[in-house]
Amino acid sequence: MIALMLSSFIACTPNDANVSGDWHVWLAANSSATVDEGNLSISDSTVFECSTRGWDEEKCEWDKAYIGQTSGGYSGQDQFIGGDCKMNNGYCTDLDEDGNGVNDCAEDSSEAQKRFNPVQGNCDVQFEDLYLENRGEKDCSSENENCCTLFDVENFAEDCEDITNADFHKWLGDDGYYGLSGDINHWRSEAIINSEGDLQL
Repeated sequence: MIALMLSSFIACTPNDANVSGDWHVWLAANSSATVDEGNLSISDSTVFECSTRGWDEEKCEWDKAYIGQTSGGYSGQDQFIGGDCKMNNGYCTDLDEDGNGVNDCAEDSSEAQKRFNPVQGNCDVQFEDLYLENRGEKDCSSENENCCTLFDVENFAEDCEDITNADFHKWLGDDGYYGLSGDINHWRSEAIINSEGDLQL
């Protein structure tokens, strides 16, 4: 009897197992409670902005729900996938006699801001329309840090081609998303083999 009881205890003793893995999550920028409540840091996330949001040409400002880059043009950073860039209405730009773009805004900031003033028309002028045509000499000097060229527009769109043309996961084009991943750090794990022979944690 003692031997039978002892064998039953041994049979029920679970075996130790080292479980490792990683996790991945997509957080919708404008509908995730986790994002709204700030329960998870998104500072190191990969930002996917392949929705139709971006630079509003009529208002000369960013769409409120847009989460992509807002300064400079396309950078190719792995942290940002897709996006848009800031355009202008050409009010303070002109071409010199050599065909190069020049900034003819007054020095004071109020005059310079008229480049992005919706009163002056749609902010849909790409700097490459007025500046250097050679994409290798893209003019993004400090005074034009928000420049947007055809190079930028084409590369932002190319970033999103796999998403916009996907047969599945089309929801990635409905909103901006924060992509996060990391290692699983478990404090306790239990695993069973079910009747179909699958491992369940």
